[in-house]
Formats: sequence, C-alpha cells, structure tokens
Amino acid sequence: MQRDIRPDRLIRLAEELGGVGAGRGQPRNTNLRRSVSTAYYALFHRLTIATARAALPDAPTEEIYGFARHVSHASIKQVCAYIAGERPPRHLEGLVERLQSNPEVSDVASAFVSLQQQREDADYDHLADFTRAGVLSAVGQARQAISTVDRLEQTRNADLRAFLGLVLLRTSTNR
Repeated sequence: MQRDIRPDRLIRLAEELGGVGAGRGQPRNTNLRRSVSTAYYALFHRLTIATARAALPDAPTEEIYGFARHVSHASIKQVCAYIAGERPPRHLEGLVERLQSNPEVSDVASAFVSLQQQREDADYDHLADFTRAGVLSAVGQARQAISTVDRLEQTRNADLRAFLGLVLLRTSTNR
C-alpha cells in the first residue's frame, strides 16, 4: 500500500527529534541534525505538492504526486533566491518585485532558503553546532511557512500562484 508524504507528519517528527516534550537536557546531536533536515523536507514537499496542484488543478492525486516528483530543490531555491534579492532574468523583474512586496510569500521564500542551508549544514558539515532551541526555531519556521502555503493555496492567492508559476518555469522534466 502506497502512502503519501505528509508535510504535517514530517513537522511532528521534526519536533519529536528536536526534543519537544522530551523534558530537560539536550537531545542527541544526530536527532537535532535529523530534525533540521526533516523540517526542511516538510516545507520542500509542501511546495512541490502546491506546485503540482497549480499545474494540474483538476488532476487525480496520483498525477499530482507524479508531477510533484519532478519539482526540484534547485527550482524552488532559485525562485526563492530571486525573491530574497538575487537578480532574476530581466523579463521576470516586475513579477519578482511584486512577490518581494508580499510579506507572506517573501517569508515562505526566506524560510526555504534558510532551512535549505541549515539542512545542508546538518547533513554535511561535521563541525556544525546544533542546539535544541535553534533547531526548534527552524522547525517553527518550517511549520509557519507550511501554514502560510496552506492558507494562501486555499484562498487561491494570486501571489502564491505566481510564485508557483515561477517554480514551474524553472522545473524541467529532462532528468
């Protein structure tokens, strides 16, 4: 039986690994690292699903998940970098400026960039230092970004749809 990847469940797991409800003391370093990585993946998967739904609004769930599989980390990261201030292609400047002026979309983009960097540190930097407070802050950032995407998607927010459209533009099926 196939089971979908649920961002809400990934966030709960990230909280558990980060030490929510575990009492006093610092969780194991490996748990803190996995917590950061899991929080990042929760937001990543939420954005891939939103992107697929934007591209295929009336498609069955299986097609949505199949499409979501082709949305890359790099595609989302590049769009978020534009919103964070990296210069986009000239023909997209007006659209990116509009998205930069939307605090909710800008916060989601900032969260993605921050969480991706923290995930890379957690997964690859042997000397990176993680604390319970810092990790739970990152998990909270992911939770907030996911909640924002949920709400904006539900209200069919034009700026979120434009953001997802840019992700689609950056996505390629040539793998």
